[in-house]
Amino acid sequence: MHIIVESITLILTGILALKMTGSKSVSQMTRVEIIIVVSIARIIVEPVLSRKVVPSIFAAIIFASILLIIHFFELKSREVEQFLNGSSIGFFYFLQA
Repeated sequence: MHIIVESITLILTGILALKMTGSKSVSQMTRVEIIIVVSIARIIVEPVLSRKVVPSIFAAIIFASILLIIHFFELKSREVEQFLNGSSIGFFYFLQA
């Protein structure tokens, strides 16, 4: 019974954390959003194995908060947005010079 309550708590935490960040479909997410959403998912799965629910809830909230802070800086600075969401840089690009 205890594991059922923990699982429900973690699922609700994940839903709330993703709602807090304004999550959308993966095709509309930026690279940073995908990394943080995958990290939140990993944080939520871990307590089922290690039985540490409260630290995982705090960690998920911290990751969601970091994403909100990143969005804030992207809105305030075009350079930050371009750096985080701009085109990729190939490894061999630097070797051609």
